[in-house]
Amino acid sequence: MSPHRWTKEAALEELRTLAQQSMALERMPRHSEDHTRWSLRVLNVLEDVFGRKSRYYLSFAAIPWAQTGTFIIGGLSDPEGSGCRLRSNFTSSKTNDCWDRVPRGPC
Repeated sequence: MSPHRWTKEAALEELRTLAQQSMALERMPRHSEDHTRWSLRVLNVLEDVFGRKSRYYLSFAAIPWAQTGTFIIGGLSDPEGSGCRLRSNFTSSKTNDCWDRVPRGPC
């Protein structure tokens, strides 16, 4: 744990800043330099404020930063309106490079 002593106000301000910064990271590949720097900063703050054994720290540290498992994409949220698509165990280093490789078919 770092020697930094957080006041409630300072911790809240830092967490708000990190939350705001996360919005810009949505357009970047996971594990990019900016994403890695941000996630390490979040882990440091959560550890300093709540402790390494806290639910906040452990939950954030456990995020895989990749889509896993099988799930259906389609319906009203599908921009092409082409029915359902199944994506299984897909992980990608880029945010949107998967869409052309997603198998399409009936639900």
